[in-house]
Amino acid sequence: NNSGKTFFALEIALAVLMQNKRVVIYSMEMSHKDLAGRLMGNLAEMNSYKILKGILNDDEMERQNEAKAKLYESKLTIYQDLDNYEEIKMSMYSENMREKVDLFIIDYMQLLKSPDKTEYQLMTEASSEFQSLGRKTGIPIIALSQVSNETAKNPNSAVGGFKGSGGIEASSDLSIKLVQTEDIRAIQKKQQERIPINIDLIITKNRHGIKGAYPMSFDGY
Repeated sequence: NNSGKTFFALEIALAVLMQNKRVVIYSMEMSHKDLAGRLMGNLAEMNSYKILKGILNDDEMERQNEAKAKLYESKLTIYQDLDNYEEIKMSMYSENMREKVDLFIIDYMQLLKSPDKTEYQLMTEASSEFQSLGRKTGIPIIALSQVSNETAKNPNSAVGGFKGSGGIEASSDLSIKLVQTEDIRAIQKKQQERIPINIDLIITKNRHGIKGAYPMSFDGY
């Protein structure tokens, strides 16, 4: 479901980039162009749909160009052609050796591939390996994930319930679940009218602090 996982992660990425820090994104779902469009939309404080479709007035065009310049000068690297888990892991080490990375984002875990592993094996191993990489290097890793069918039926449960393996939540320091709080018809109506959708951000695990639910809105359309 489109609860804004990527959009939420990009908000964090942008906050890091604007501090002159380095972010590397492995995107297996969205293209480089789409990701850049969303980031520019955030910087320009306007809907990325207008940027991607090129339907801008003079003021919006100026704001887009300013955002594009800021993004161009930032320390952002996007991979859209890697989905093999072993290759991504090696790339992460390589990128950090080339120039210190301050944040990795993987979008998203269930699109990782490894020919000789089941989904359960891959999710368990990848979660453990990413945890190990993060601890060895001190680099935060945001790994986006789908939730299981069971969790989708009971979205407000106190566990993350990520699809494929309990290893994802077990390996994480911070586990966040984004839950739509409205029924499907209300959401579709808001999507058509391009009105922000209400989302609950639920922290289901936090090794270093509080847990709980926080109301937010997703304006990703």
